[in-house]
Amino acid sequence: MSYNDITNKLQATLAGIEGIGNVHRQQYFTKTDEAFYNLFAYNLPDNRQRLEKQKADIRGCMITREGFADEQSANTTNTVVHRIKILVLRSVIGDQDSELDFNRIIDAIAAAFRPQGDLGSLVELTQPIQAERIDYRMFGGYLCHYAELLLLVQEYYTS
Repeated sequence: MSYNDITNKLQATLAGIEGIGNVHRQQYFTKTDEAFYNLFAYNLPDNRQRLEKQKADIRGCMITREGFADEQSANTTNTVVHRIKILVLRSVIGDQDSELDFNRIIDAIAAAFRPQGDLGSLVELTQPIQAERIDYRMFGGYLCHYAELLLLVQEYYTS
């Protein structure tokens, strides 16, 4: 299984989480606030923004590989451990309990990977997901809740 296949599986799992927003298989950097907004604008399912004439909420995540370690064993089966970061963001909206909703999304991400130690026939999670950072950041002119989640994904291959 390739890194591309791994990110496809992670994206599909994350996209199934209610309210997560736009799930991207890579980290994006934009030149303009508008380009950022276009990547992460999230319209609530009931179209409240249109009724209230508001811009869409910012919600989403990006999957990126921080590094990997390729280990050879004595037999023909080798392993690669990928350090994969899931960067999660959601705009801060003070009167809508956005922090509580953001933490619900973080909990839902953790739960989505708990029963699924196996991501495919030759890949598994080596430990439960870790929240390495939860704080606030400015993205594209928007104050956002932000989290960095770490997954260690072990891939097996034969040489």
